[in-house]
Amino acid sequence: MQIQRKMKHGLIILGVVCLLCLQFPVRVSAQAGSAYDMINEVNAFRAANGLPAFSINGALMASAQAHADWISATGLGGHEGVDGTYAIDRAYIAGYGGGATIFVNENWARGYDLSVYNCIYVSWNDPDHNGNMLAAWHNEVGAGVSIDSQNRVTYILNVGHVSGSAPVVQPTAVPGGTITPYVQPLVTSTPDATGKIAHNVVYGDTLWTIATAYGITLDELLALNGLTAESTIYPGDVLIIRLGSTPEPTATSEITPTSTLKPSQTPRPTFTPMLTPSATPTPEKGQSVIQRIFSGEHLGVGIALIGISVLGLVLLIISTRRIR
Repeated sequence: MQIQRKMKHGLIILGVVCLLCLQFPVRVSAQAGSAYDMINEVNAFRAANGLPAFSINGALMASAQAHADWISATGLGGHEGVDGTYAIDRAYIAGYGGGATIFVNENWARGYDLSVYNCIYVSWNDPDHNGNMLAAWHNEVGAGVSIDSQNRVTYILNVGHVSGSAPVVQPTAVPGGTITPYVQPLVTSTPDATGKIAHNVVYGDTLWTIATAYGITLDELLALNGLTAESTIYPGDVLIIRLGSTPEPTATSEITPTSTLKPSQTPRPTFTPMLTPSATPTPEKGQSVIQRIFSGEHLGVGIALIGISVLGLVLLIISTRRIR
C-alpha cells in the first residue's frame, strides 16, 4: 500500500512538473546564440555608435518569441504572422503598453547555422534594419529564437516604446572615436554574356544571405552548387546563382566554288615608237653619174644595171657560138 501511495504521489508530482513546463516553457537556445545573446549584441552595436542600451521588455520578448515559433511551425517567413498580424499587433496582444499608444518595429531573419553575429552584421546590414537597431526614439527591446524541423534558425527582434516614454536621444561621442563592428555588405554579381550569375564569397557571407540577396530559395542555391544544409563556405569560393544559356551554333552553309577566278591582269599600254623621218639626201655637187648611182639610195639601181649588163653579155656570147 505504501509503495502504491508513493507511486501515486510521484505521478502527481510529475504531472505538476509537466504543467509547470507548459506554463513556463524552457527558453530555446539556437545553435549560435539565444535571444539574450542577440539583445546583448544589439546593445553592444548601439554602444559602439554612441547610443544607450535598450531595456528588455517582457511583452516584447513574448511577442517576438511567439512569432519566431510560428515561423518555425509553418515554414513561412516575413513580418506578417498568425491571423495576418504584424509586430505592433502582436506586441499589443501580448500586453505591451497596457493599452497606451505604442510604436514597434521588427527585424527578422532565418538561415541554417545562422549566428547572432552574422544575423546582425550581415543579414541586417542595410539602412532599414540598422535603423531599427540604432533607433534613437525607441528604448525597449524583445527577441525570440526558434529552430524548425529542418534545423533552420529564426531570429526575431522587436524594438519599441510607449508613447511619451522615449524622447529622441542624440548619439554621444565614443571615446577614441566610434568603433563600428565589421560589416561587410553583400555585393551581388551581374550576369555575363550567357546570363550566368556567379557569386564570389567574401567574409561574412552565409548561404542564406546569398540566396536572399539574389532572390532565390536556399534549396535552389544548394542544388545548383551540390551543397547541403550542413555545407560550409569560405571566402574565395564561387557559387553558381543562375546557369547561363548556351547559344546553339549557327548553321553555316557550305559554298562549293564552281570555278576559280584568277585575277585579271591589266593590259599594259602599247607604245608605238615615233620614228623621226631621216632627211632625204640631196645630190652633192661634184659627183659623177656613176658615183651618184652607186651611192646612197641608188646603190641598188646600180647593182641591178650591172647584173643586167652581165646577163646580156652572157647571152651575146652564147648566141655568137651558135651562129658559127
